[in-house]
Amino acid sequence: MKKLFYILSIVCLITVVNSCKKSGGDINPLSSYKNFGIGSYLVLDSTISQNLNYASLATSTVGVIVHQYPNGEAITSITVFVVPGSSYDTTQWKKLKRLIMPVHKLQLQ
Repeated sequence: MKKLFYILSIVCLITVVNSCKKSGGDINPLSSYKNFGIGSYLVLDSTISQNLNYASLATSTVGVIVHQYPNGEAITSITVFVVPGSSYDTTQWKKLKRLIMPVHKLQLQ
């Protein structure tokens, strides 16, 4: 009985070990940076103003100067959101405007 148990255990172990093997050329996704996608990145050059005065919206302005990271994908548009205070909760964000990215350097104001 013990002999049958040992043989069955070895067969099961060999089956499990062989089933976990991956086949194909490059089986490690971390072996090359080419296995990852390229993203789109904005780089902040400078800020003109970061706070919008809600009490005087007619005269209040905000602005930043950004450029596109040169080794990333092309940026087609930028969506600007506003939020009261500073919150990472995206349910509180309100869409302000969507800008088409015409050039590699853009001043948002």
